[in-house]
This record gives sequence, structure tokens and C-alpha cells, in this order.
Amino acid sequence: MENIEHNQSEKKIENLLKFLEDFSKKYQEEKVNLPYHINVIDELNAHENDHSRILAKLLRYKPNKEKDEYPFLQSFLNDLCKFDKIKNIKDAKVGKVDSCGRIDIPIFINQYVVVIENKVTGAQDQNKEKGGQLARYIETIRTKYRREPEQIFVVYTTKYKDEPSDDCWKNQDNYSYKDDFKDRFRSVSYWEIIYPWLKEILKKIDSKDTYLLSAVEQYVDYLEGEKMFKNRDINKKMDMELRNLIKDKLELDKKDLEDALETVSDKVQEMKNALDQLNGLKKTMLEKQFCKWTDKLKEKYPKYSIVGDCFANNANNTGIKLKYKNIDITLLLEFWSERIIYGISTKYLENRQKQDMDFSGIPTVQIQFNNPDWYALEDTTFKEAYGCLENLIKEIEEHAETNG
Repeated sequence: MENIEHNQSEKKIENLLKFLEDFSKKYQEEKVNLPYHINVIDELNAHENDHSRILAKLLRYKPNKEKDEYPFLQSFLNDLCKFDKIKNIKDAKVGKVDSCGRIDIPIFINQYVVVIENKVTGAQDQNKEKGGQLARYIETIRTKYRREPEQIFVVYTTKYKDEPSDDCWKNQDNYSYKDDFKDRFRSVSYWEIIYPWLKEILKKIDSKDTYLLSAVEQYVDYLEGEKMFKNRDINKKMDMELRNLIKDKLELDKKDLEDALETVSDKVQEMKNALDQLNGLKKTMLEKQFCKWTDKLKEKYPKYSIVGDCFANNANNTGIKLKYKNIDITLLLEFWSERIIYGISTKYLENRQKQDMDFSGIPTVQIQFNNPDWYALEDTTFKEAYGCLENLIKEIEEHAETNG
């Protein structure tokens, strides 16, 4: 009996892989026929901080410099978050992204402070020994900026509707702020709330305000794109063709609605089961690959400290620690959020704060000062990853020697 079930499972996987092969072939055919489309944010490969910077910039918008009015900020807080206490906004200050104790977007409005924690890319809550993420932010505002809890509001933005973990509210003494903030906390999803709000904003922007109009149009289009909600009009024909392929392969038109639903549900479950196995296989292969890269680094660079983690905080990484112009840095390879990246980082240093560093003479990487953990990072492929890291090490060493 066990052998029969095993053979049936193998047959299902074989059929599923063949089905996916046909689907992938059709997908590539349809993708080639898509109309030409370019989106600057797509091309720049936006991350969580980039989303925060775009939102913060919109919230700072003042249509008239002579008048202290912030229509987008007022609408965001009143219409989206339903924070009715914050009325008639005057003298608002939307702080820099990742400032004020690493708060994504801090907003100061007279006696009130609004803390926005952006999780649109699906990053996990950062709960540490010193307390959960939201608890740390609340206590930063209380101690550093002398605000009472009643003056603090918290917004948690996510891709789809979601809530922060309970641990996120607990401080290092295990006290939870969750109940204290039940009337001054909102979870706001991009899909259900922010994306529709941005589309409404588009209708209200004066056509003469070309840069603002273009920026919001680009951002809305980005949210509708492949990396976010897959909702672009130009993709609808392709989506229809792909769904027709699925209907044909599963012979759904030959079945009544109940049986068709049963078939589709079974196929979804089969894919989930296969995906679980693929993810398990990928995890094992990643661990082996990073161990292999680590061994190569140890052999070739014995004078440097080797650093890295194995799936710590959902990231695999390996690299070396060295001094550049008398400042400690790490040069890392990392698999994070389904990307393989390399660059110059502050990870694994005693002082994780970025220093005032000039890497303008290093040609390999694109300098990105907006990321709190990286001076610079660049995407690569698994085949090219180790070579990219070695090339970066060589450039750093040569540039350090040239500049003393």
C-alpha cells in the first residue's frame, strides 16, 4: 500500500513538472508579445526603503509654499488611518527614512508623533533582546523626544492585510504596548488601501504639476506590475491566454462547475506540496553552496576574518572583514529575499553604524547610501557571485593601497 501511494506521488510530481514546463513555454511566448513598457522604479529594483522614501516624499507635499497645508498627509492620516485627533495639520515635519532610531517614516505634527513601519516587501518583524520593533520605536519617541504614549500614533503598512506579531509590541521587560495603542494603531495594506488612494490622488493632481503627476503615475504603475500586484492592463491579454491554457490542460470546460473547482483546488494543493519540496531542496543547496564559498574564502584569504550566517533572519551570507582607510567593513555575498547580492556592508561589525565613507573610486558596485546595512550592493547570479566578490575584494585592496 505504501509503495502504491509513493508511486502515485511520483506520478503526480512528474505530471505537474510537465504541466509547468508547458505553462512556462506559453508564458515566455506571450511575454515576448507584450507591448513595450518601461517603468523607472522597476528598472531600479525598488526595496522596502525605496517604498518608504516615495511615500514620505508624497506626505511632505505642499501645493503652496506660502500656506502650511499638507493635503496628502492630512488625507493619509484622516481618511486612511482614521486618526481623527490629528486635525488641521500645521508645521508638519516628515522625517528622513530610517531616522529617529531606525523608524521607517517618523512624522512630527505639533505635539503628536506618527510612526510608520513599512512592511510592503514582506520583511519580518525585527524582534530583538532589547524588545520588539514597535516597542523600541515607541520608547525612542518617549525618551528621546519627550512624548507621552497618548501623543504617539503607529501605522503598520503591509502588502496585503496583516498585523504585527505580538512580540513586536513587547519591550525588553516583556511589557506589551499592544492594548495601550489599540485606538492609536492602524494596519494599512497597500493593496486594499494605499494603492486605491494613490489612484484617487492621480485624479486630483493639476496637470501643470508634471513632476508630481509623473512620479505618482510611475509608482501606481509599479504597484500594478510584476513585482507587486500583477494588475497591469497590458498584461490582461497574456493572463487570459495563460488561463485558457490551464483550462485546456485540465479539461475544465468538459466538467461541471463543482468538478472543475475540485480539479483546480487539487492542482493548487499539488503545487503547494511540490513547492514545499522545492523550497526544502533550495535551502539544502544554498547551505552547501555558501559552505563551499566560505571554504574557498578561508583558503584564499587567511589574513582576513571570515564572517557569515546560515539562514539567519532568512538570509544566507558569507564574506570577509577588513579595514578600508582605517574603518572596518565587510565584503559580503548574500542570498536575501530571493536575490543573490554582493557588496560592502556593516554587518558583523561591533559598530553597525555606517561611517562617512567614500567609495567613489570602486567601479564594481553601485553605491546605495539609503540602506542601513550596506554602503553599496549589487545584484548578481549564482554562477557569477563568487567571482564578483573576489573582484570586489581585489578592487578594495588595490584602492586602499593606492590611497594609503
